[in-house]
Amino acid sequence: MPLTELQSVIASTRAAANSPGLIRSESGEVRSATTVADAMWTSDLLNECWGITVATTRDDGTPHAAVSFAACLDGTIYLAARPRTALAHNLSARPDVAITCLGTPMDSLMAAGVIDVVGAWVDQDQSFRESLNAAKPTGTFMTSDWPGLIYRFTPHRLWTIAGS
Repeated sequence: MPLTELQSVIASTRAAANSPGLIRSESGEVRSATTVADAMWTSDLLNECWGITVATTRDDGTPHAAVSFAACLDGTIYLAARPRTALAHNLSARPDVAITCLGTPMDSLMAAGVIDVVGAWVDQDQSFRESLNAAKPTGTFMTSDWPGLIYRFTPHRLWTIAGS
């Protein structure tokens, strides 16, 4: 999903909620967000945070939450899960999820959407893995031999709050 599509999800969510949302300006001031800059800020927040919380449901319908690594590459949000964990099972069984991310106490992201599996990290094209690694300020999304799965998250609703 290109950044412009990510922005349209943010804009339509805010329109439905009758709230313009906020974003930090380059000078550190808080302002209303109405442009693709908000999608870029969302991408930066996901790439700068250490992890996100992924909310799913178990087979019996009870809630489950787990922390996952995440990265945003070209407007597409990716997250990771180890095989044979409750998170991986729930993601495979039910694609509807919610994610949250905190940057600073004033910066946050909340999203609801669907997930689909991209595949095993070790089976991904080297250039794709290098791009995800480069998206993170640490230079590492996952080590080359990490045995987990990569998922693609498509948000239906996405709220961001940015403070100074």
